[in-house]
Amino acid sequence: MAEYLIRSLDTDVDEDAEAKWREELQRRAEAIDTGTTRGKPASVVIDELQRKHS
Repeated sequence: MAEYLIRSLDTDVDEDAEAKWREELQRRAEAIDTGTTRGKPASVVIDELQRKHS
């Protein structure tokens, strides 16, 4: 989801930022895989944001 949103905003590629995002996404995926955190479906997050900002 984060990668999709970032790519939708900017067509210029910052390789350093891309590498940092990949590391962050890997860290978050590992946290979900190990059970130290839980994710939410994108549809739930989008609904929450729409309610908050409408």
